[in-house]
Amino acid sequence: MSVKIQFTALFLSGIAVITTAAAPLENCDFFQRNDRNEPSAWQIRHTLKDDDAHRTVSAENEVLRISGAPRGELLLIQPDIRLEPERSYRVEFEARAIGEGGAANLRIYIQYQRLDDGKITPVTVNGQWRTLSGSWEKNSFEVDFPANGRSPWFVINVSGSGTVEIRNLSVKIKNQK
Repeated sequence: MSVKIQFTALFLSGIAVITTAAAPLENCDFFQRNDRNEPSAWQIRHTLKDDDAHRTVSAENEVLRISGAPRGELLLIQPDIRLEPERSYRVEFEARAIGEGGAANLRIYIQYQRLDDGKITPVTVNGQWRTLSGSWEKNSFEVDFPANGRSPWFVINVSGSGTVEIRNLSVKIKNQK
């Protein structure tokens, strides 16, 4: 009889694992870091003309800090995030500028390709720039990922000589707690 109960428990456990969906983003709390204190699972790119020694990306206490891109842009990217077709998502985060380093501009967006009649059209959701203040500001936007959408990327884009901090980043299916 105990074998039957154990089998039933294992079977039900397996069903729970199979039906649990993976989160769209990896390491969105910035807790996992590499040996340079940069958040794991994020690609770091820049559009600077030369290698600017002042640019830094670091994470500590679940806060991402991006500093010093005065002559270009710094980008943190997660390509091919897990969005399900025909689902709506809500992106939420808090952001602020810190220190006296100058202006800090931020845009966080999702970009994907839409395939219509064999033609690929790039789509950017929430691509507008924000100039940040010194107080934490809550931000959010929604994205409806279409059935013909593919290759979604999540992008954190910073410009200006100031320092940006981001925390409480989440991407959730709408109406999901």
